[in-house]
Amino acid sequence: MSAAAGLARSVRRAWATLIALCLLACAAGAYTALHWQRAHAALSGADAQRVALRLRDAQLRQQSSLSESLQRAVDALEAGRFVARHGAPGWREALREAQRMTGIRDIAVYPLGEHPVHASEHVYPDVRIRESIVRLRIGALHEVELLHFLDALRDARAGIMRVRACSLRRGGGTAGPALEAHCEIGWSQALVAEGSSR
Repeated sequence: MSAAAGLARSVRRAWATLIALCLLACAAGAYTALHWQRAHAALSGADAQRVALRLRDAQLRQQSSLSESLQRAVDALEAGRFVARHGAPGWREALREAQRMTGIRDIAVYPLGEHPVHASEHVYPDVRIRESIVRLRIGALHEVELLHFLDALRDARAGIMRVRACSLRRGGGTAGPALEAHCEIGWSQALVAEGSSR
């Protein structure tokens, strides 16, 4: 074998080795890139899951806060006897309680009837909201006594109470209290049908 043939063979081996190393490096690079891409996708997925979990946690906290607020409102309405499961309005009991609390005795009561409120009948057909309206004549009192009496009516909890109108007239006498009040009071209550779960 000549020296030239040996040299050519060595060159071919070197080139083959170099090509193999290049192919190996390309394969390693491709594998590394694929592995990095998968790792990046996994990290991105984990980040997306963390964001989704945070959003879900915030939604649950908001729903819990809203539920607590609604429950407090329902408790307040129930404590104020806004919800009733029988037909008798509670304003007569409220008047008696207010008289007992304030000591005012000169009161004439003129019931003006009950008026249905139809705001919720399509949403809750088993719930009927009514407003009982009563006209009062309260005699022989001072202005402060009238305010105390109205506060006592509100505190008596016979539903949601509102003063629709109120006027004061000064009596003809000069001794003692000389005011006479004419007030129109409304009490709203929600009547729930018997057997309803609301």
